[in-house]
Amino acid sequence: AAPLSSSSSSSNSPPANSNNEDLAAKNALRFAPSNSQQEQALTKLLPDDLKARVGQQSQTTERIPLSGNNSGESSAGDGFDDGDDDDLNIRNLSSAKSLIGTCKNMCPDEELLRREREGDIQLLEITDPGGLHPEHWTLRDTAVKRFRRSAADFKLDIPELVRPPEVLERVCGYLEEWVMERDRQGPDYRFAQQPSIVPPPLDVYQFIWDRTRMIRKDFILQNYIGNGGKCDAR
Repeated sequence: AAPLSSSSSSSNSPPANSNNEDLAAKNALRFAPSNSQQEQALTKLLPDDLKARVGQQSQTTERIPLSGNNSGESSAGDGFDDGDDDDLNIRNLSSAKSLIGTCKNMCPDEELLRREREGDIQLLEITDPGGLHPEHWTLRDTAVKRFRRSAADFKLDIPELVRPPEVLERVCGYLEEWVMERDRQGPDYRFAQQPSIVPPPLDVYQFIWDRTRMIRKDFILQNYIGNGGKCDAR
């Protein structure tokens, strides 16, 4: 039998970029931007005190000035005098101030408003009052602070944006009870576009992974070492 020509073999094989195009199409559908109706639906899920702030030119998390420091520099060294302190005294951690978070919600209101305005509320955070969630729940009860790194235009060490340990413990309980097993708990109308109408396990995993990273970050920002036991760093 005559060998197949290169032209016939290439015509039978799929294009090299076909798999990439299929993946791109799936991602485009999966991460498609929300339309105006979806944005209006998200606004309705906000608590009443935040609905009044939607659309206003209020300060966002990126524009919040640091408390007691208008220069934009970190206030970690405010506990030291500018006088004749030597290097040993400056490096003494016992005289350093520890950040104490004051945010009582799972997600700071400033971040919640910004993400609602940008359409950045994930499906696993959408509130379903009377269905999956209690009747009185709003986005404040289901949205969880996203992981974010500190940058020149965004500071993490702001007490109003940091959750104290008792709130972080409550966030861990919420994630474990309401989110971690969502892909195994039957149909979920929020994922109606999925063939099985349940959250994809990968989506659940990535959501838990992102939110727990920020939980750890908030603990680190407050130098939290727990209430019991001792840790020897040597």
